[in-house]
Amino acid sequence: MTQHHPLGPSTLKHVEICPSYRSADETNPIAEEGTLLHEACEKRNLHNLTHEQQQLVALCLNYVDTLKEKSSKVYLERKLQIHLLGPDEQHLVSIIHFPNIFGTGDVILCNEKREHIDLVDYKFGYGEIEDAEDNIQGQAYMVGAMDLFPWAKTCTVHFIQPRRDEVSSHVYRREDLEEVRFRLRLVVERATEPRPALNPEHNTCRFCHNRLSCPALRDQLLPIARKHVANDFAVELLQKYSPSQVSDPEVLSKMLDVAPVMEKWAQEAKKHAAKVAQETGEEIPGYRIAYRSAPRKVTDPSVAYDSLKDTMPPEVFAEGCSVSMPGLAKAYAKHANIPQTEARAMIEGSFIEAGILPSDDELEKNPYMRKK
Repeated sequence: MTQHHPLGPSTLKHVEICPSYRSADETNPIAEEGTLLHEACEKRNLHNLTHEQQQLVALCLNYVDTLKEKSSKVYLERKLQIHLLGPDEQHLVSIIHFPNIFGTGDVILCNEKREHIDLVDYKFGYGEIEDAEDNIQGQAYMVGAMDLFPWAKTCTVHFIQPRRDEVSSHVYRREDLEEVRFRLRLVVERATEPRPALNPEHNTCRFCHNRLSCPALRDQLLPIARKHVANDFAVELLQKYSPSQVSDPEVLSKMLDVAPVMEKWAQEAKKHAAKVAQETGEEIPGYRIAYRSAPRKVTDPSVAYDSLKDTMPPEVFAEGCSVSMPGLAKAYAKHANIPQTEARAMIEGSFIEAGILPSDDELEKNPYMRKK
């Protein structure tokens, strides 16, 4: 996979909201899976994917195959240079900090005879994205593709979201090019000013490298920390703003919006303070550095039992053990060469029948809030 430009197409949505945004380039299971599925699409190799993942990739490839029927040339993972200055603006090159940005198109399909380009971007996440008509990432790719292929009069941008069973497409014409280019240029120019504006917004801040030190985020989302003057006063404020005393659904909705940012901020504050104390020896007033050992884990249960079978009977050993359903399903799927979902269903059915696993109807379900 290609490295991302610091102000590349995938960041522009957030940079347009907050010019000071810079990607934290952090990973998580969903992002890692997205990388895996992008590579599977690029190489058309579905091995080592779960059954569900294979279905997601197949949906993308089938859509692209339909577009291929009308195309004469296909480019995969094509790097695009996205010029922020039009042909009549080249005299401004010396005064704009980033005259060009770069991005990578997942699939670019060309039909020179029809003077048309199809540009495909895979989105394997769960969340909603902006429609292709307004999506600044897609517009950036369109500008790069239209500049790369000057013979093209039209370019259709397709966003494929297999998890949501959605495709968003929009046809751009060469007449749209300079207006879109100006939007991109304005976003990048605002972001590269000496002191870019700060505009905290919870969905953007969650992914920003600057979130821990951002004064605007602190002032907007951390009023208790900003007003903190003494422990007693802090306790009073915490009681005053206790979520359990809020009944207004609109206020609760806003609290849910900012909760992930607050949690992340708190985690990083603790992590960074420990790092400073350890690396510099500086004392953090009111705190001392402590060390927590990582939990020890037995890597082979069968060897563990063999080492103790002369000391204790199997039922005593079993009382100290627990079964990891995901781990057992993964191991059995590999052993039986079947999809992991099928392996888990078989294991759960056997356990329910044996009376050692509650059925779905018997499980106690705890409510939680999920973003629409």
